[in-house]
Amino acid sequence: MTETVDFDQAVTAQYLQTLTDPDLGVVQPTGIDNLYRLSAQPVSNGESRPLLVITGPSQSGKDSVVHALVSGGNYSRLRTAVTRERRDWEAPDAMVWMRQKGPDESFEDYVPALVNEYGLVEHDVHNGHVYGVPSSSFDEILEGVTPILNVDVRGIRSLRGKLPFRLIGIMICPESAASLEQRIRRLGTDVVGRLAAAQSYLQEANGIIDYMFVNADSDDPASAVERASRAVQIAVAVETGQTNHTSK
Repeated sequence: MTETVDFDQAVTAQYLQTLTDPDLGVVQPTGIDNLYRLSAQPVSNGESRPLLVITGPSQSGKDSVVHALVSGGNYSRLRTAVTRERRDWEAPDAMVWMRQKGPDESFEDYVPALVNEYGLVEHDVHNGHVYGVPSSSFDEILEGVTPILNVDVRGIRSLRGKLPFRLIGIMICPESAASLEQRIRRLGTDVVGRLAAAQSYLQEANGIIDYMFVNADSDDPASAVERASRAVQIAVAVETGQTNHTSK
């Protein structure tokens, strides 16, 4: 049976308004197509070394952007920790695969136990699975390479101020609620749940994200990813003082 759910028209309007309304967080365009600055001032804890955190709702294209950045050689994706099963296409060392809950262990005891056992500096629960960032991941960072994390907005909120890095949060999002809905429907699984989560994502991100890149629909996905990756690199350069302006 096909799941059916539609974005509320008010939600769609709010999505589009968020892209342009200063009162909702967007302060200024950057000079780069589809890249917006959401923070009035750079968020810094005194550290100059950047930690790039990419986030976005399901099917926003964030994974493709992270892959493109890592493939370029100047960025390295930090491993996160998960309790879900490894997918067929995932390498054994792609993530830290945490242990499953014991038969006599309550979930309330299981989660804090994982935090202690794996040294999670941030964690969250989604659909019964625990996701987190283990402290051991930061031991793997190479000199001269910018580390990347792919976490949700709650993860960014939790990480700020905890790490000796200048955290730069960039959200990748489709150009409209209708576009996002279409992308999610193509998955064909948990449509209702994914749509519900996506509807609240922008609201959660307001005040947490530094930049937003609007990933416009394109007949050429590779070109779209290239544009998004370039915009992210410019945002990092601005935040770390490598340049004081952006240009097309």
